[in-house]
Amino acid sequence: MTEDTTGSGPVRETAGLTPWPELSAIEQSLVRGGLRKKHTAGIIQAHGTALRWDGAPGAPLTGGYSYADQRALVPEFANAAVGLIAQGVLNVRRTSASFPQDSDPHVAARDLGPVLREPATWIWDAQEQSRYWLDMPQTAHAHWYRSAYFAMARTDYPVWRELSKPQRAILVSAQEASGMLTGHLGIWCQPEPTLTPSQRLTAIDELIAPLLPFVRDNLLEVQYRTDAHTGAYTVIPLPELRAAFNGTEIWCDHPDAEIFEGAHAVFTFAGYATWHSPRAAL
Repeated sequence: MTEDTTGSGPVRETAGLTPWPELSAIEQSLVRGGLRKKHTAGIIQAHGTALRWDGAPGAPLTGGYSYADQRALVPEFANAAVGLIAQGVLNVRRTSASFPQDSDPHVAARDLGPVLREPATWIWDAQEQSRYWLDMPQTAHAHWYRSAYFAMARTDYPVWRELSKPQRAILVSAQEASGMLTGHLGIWCQPEPTLTPSQRLTAIDELIAPLLPFVRDNLLEVQYRTDAHTGAYTVIPLPELRAAFNGTEIWCDHPDAEIFEGAHAVFTFAGYATWHSPRAAL
């Protein structure tokens, strides 16, 4: 649960690079994608989540962007990406495997326009493998990494080795691409159907107990996803978690469920910052 370099101390800006607060909201979302080597597919949906966490006007409040919402934002993301690429602070690479590889080729300059204007580049679909991902030079990484995340870190929280095994399992799941608690790839199993209602509720209480403090302290968000073609979701707030997991729908363990349907644990920026060490500011 740590990055591959460490560092601490005040943020040092790199001469010639835009300070974090002066980036537009879309540029910040692209930079965050480059900092963490994220696939381009899903970046627009993640942008909407970031706006909601920031309380920004026009943020999708109830469950993420629809396909039409995301498609409408594609030109803005394409233009912002072109600007960052021209500055030499963002790269687009072609995916050669399920996960980004350092050997993956950069998208050639002549191909960038068509690639960035294509909605499928930016809109996640569980049926399609993302074809591109973002990264950035080390100088840009060091310039923005702390500002993008670590100003929000909770220093009063237990360190990794002090967490319980169930807590660690939840955080590892949140770190992975799926982050699934329930569903085909979920780390939790639905209680046995032979339990009485009171026994089932007791089992649910024990299961979700390690999760509740993370959600209460805004370090994790629980999202229920049923649309495998847009990444749209429904946020399950803290007071509703017990009832949601005590139901059967959220478990998505029926044969017809899509592979990414279910409840997902998602790091907020504060949660990500709390259990990851920042790269050194060079």
